Amino acid sequence: MEGTDRKAIRLAAARTGAHAVFVVSGAADIDRYNNALGPAYILLVTAFFVPGTVVDGLFMVHAAMWDVGNQFLYLGAEAEGAASKTAPAFFIAEKQVVKDAKRAALDSLATDVSGRLDRMKEAGQ
Repeated sequence: MEGTDRKAIRLAAARTGAHAVFVVSGAADIDRYNNALGPAYILLVTAFFVPGTVVDGLFMVHAAMWDVGNQFLYLGAEAEGAASKTAPAFFIAEKQVVKDAKRAALDSLATDVSGRLDRMKEAGQ
């Protein structure tokens, strides 16, 4: 496949004989801050056992299904997922928070897209 834009994706799908292409993209962000226990970190050793750090994660996902031949948009959907974790500063896993938020967003998107595809199927019968 040459390129990552919609046209390149459609051309690659056409070469394989597909009639439609389903594109999913997403973005994540985290926010890390100290809670009310954070000032206890002034003593270096407390950062190992005082749960004074909070990490909030957000993952936003977008999906679109396009007709390969005529660029008709069959469906578009968006969903978001959030996760949060409070732990000691040295032991908090930001990647896990993002992973949890991503899972929540994808579960929500799957439910939404499944419902839309069911309604499209019913409308076509």
